[in-house]
Amino acid sequence: MTAASPVTTGNIGVPGVKLLTALSPPPSTPFLGGAEFDQPVSGPSTLQSEGCPNPNGGCPGLSVEEAAYNVMTVFFNGTPAATFYGGTVGTAPIQYLEVPFNDLQYALANPCPAAPNSNIGEMSLQDLYNRASHDLFAMANQASSLPPLTCLASTPAPTINLVANAEGENPIIAPNTWVEIKGLNLALAGDSRIWQDSDFVDSQMPTQLDQVSATVNGKKAYVYYISPTQINILTPPDAMQARLPCRLPTAVLRAPRSPCKHSRARPRIS
Repeated sequence: MTAASPVTTGNIGVPGVKLLTALSPPPSTPFLGGAEFDQPVSGPSTLQSEGCPNPNGGCPGLSVEEAAYNVMTVFFNGTPAATFYGGTVGTAPIQYLEVPFNDLQYALANPCPAAPNSNIGEMSLQDLYNRASHDLFAMANQASSLPPLTCLASTPAPTINLVANAEGENPIIAPNTWVEIKGLNLALAGDSRIWQDSDFVDSQMPTQLDQVSATVNGKKAYVYYISPTQINILTPPDAMQARLPCRLPTAVLRAPRSPCKHSRARPRIS
C-alpha cells in the first residue's frame, strides 16, 4: 500500500491531488501518511490544473500562493489544523507534505505575492510552507514557532478597540481573569484557533500562539484564543494598578497601548 491514494470526485475539484484520508474504504484504524502536489503550482502550464478549485473551468487571476492554499485546503481538510485552510476540523492525521522543487525555488525568489489574497492576505508561498510545517508538528504534539512573515510591506498594523472581561464585556478587569481583546489585524488572516496540547511547554500555559502575544501592565498574559478580530487571554495573577496599559505585540507589528480599568479584587470561584 502506498502512502497516498487519488482523491475521488467531490473534493473541491483539484485534479491529481493525493490525500491519505481519501482511501476507499477508509482504514478501520487511522494511520499516519502524507500528501503531495502532483505538479508545481508555480508552473505556468500547471497552475490552473493543480490549484483551481473549479473542475469545469479555469480560475481567472489565480495566483501561485492562492493555488497552493487551495490544494492545502484539500490536504488539511478533516485534520485538527483544518480551520486555517478553510476546511472542516477532524481527527485525521497527516504526517508530511511533499512539494515540488520548482515551487521551493519560487518561494525563495518571491518573498511577497503579486497581489493580496482574500484568504491569506500578503502571505507568501514560503509563509504557507512555514505554516504547514508548524501545523504538522502541532498534530504530532511537538511545539514549533512560526518565523516572521517574509512579506512585510503591506502588513496592516493591529488596532485594539475593546479590552473587557470575557463574561459580559465589563470594562473592569482583574488579575487571573479571562479577558477578551477585540480589534482589527490582531492575528494573520485566516488564523483562528485556541491553544492546543503542543502549545504547553513543561505544563506551562502558553504566552503566545503563532507569535501573537499580549501583555498587561508589562507582564505576559496567557493566550487562549487568537483570530484577526479577537484575542482571549488569562491575565497574570500579579496585583495591578488602577489604570494600566494593555499591549498586543504580534510577530510583525505592535498595537498601540490601550488603557484598561482594573479591580484589585481577585475573582472568586464557587
